[in-house]
Amino acid sequence: MSTAGVSREEVHFQQYYQTFGWVIDPKPEGGAMVIPMQMPAVSAHFPAPTEGAVKRMKFSILGIGGSMVGRLLCAIVQGFIGQDIFGILYMFVSFTCGVFMFKEDERFAKVYQCLASSICQTCAERGLGGTACLVPFMAFSIINVVTDLIMRMAALAYFPYGLFVLASWVTQGAGAYFAWTAFKIMRDLEPSEGAEMSGGFALQGEQASADAPAQASAFTPFTGSGSRLGG
Repeated sequence: MSTAGVSREEVHFQQYYQTFGWVIDPKPEGGAMVIPMQMPAVSAHFPAPTEGAVKRMKFSILGIGGSMVGRLLCAIVQGFIGQDIFGILYMFVSFTCGVFMFKEDERFAKVYQCLASSICQTCAERGLGGTACLVPFMAFSIINVVTDLIMRMAALAYFPYGLFVLASWVTQGAGAYFAWTAFKIMRDLEPSEGAEMSGGFALQGEQASADAPAQASAFTPFTGSGSRLGG
């Protein structure tokens, strides 16, 4: 990927979308970066107004990890692993996004180091983490809960496997909700696109009005040679 003439933040966006299956062009022909939705700025840390939602999101991620391990062990022991292998794998993806999002937190640091030195080495080398993992975490968590509700409702009848399945729904649903809460706060903190556009048009208008007198003074009517009527 060529990074000539592209800022570090735009490269971050490119790597992030390519990692999760979307491709964007930071500098298309029109000169504006194309993003499928209004995204907050990528940062290693969350802004202070999101502190409450972030704290609850961390507990949700810990719950996702615990319920995932319990669900895996019970599925193996009770013979459901063949039916639930993909559900557990998708849960692992959601949990991994959460770990990368808070990789600098001491509660997730050891897990992050384990993932970064093994199956997630490519993501670690790209420097993914922080708020760049917020939307993927939210999306995967929602998809997992909806898929499980459609396909695995019958699992609740088998104890203790069903208990961990239910716990995985609760923790992922809570994580997605708090992620969305943090996302909205961060989005509202960003300057609106309309304000930037209106400011640009106002500046152009001021420049146009400033140039108008100069253009008017450059034009002097009734000058030059001519012919006298009746002469």
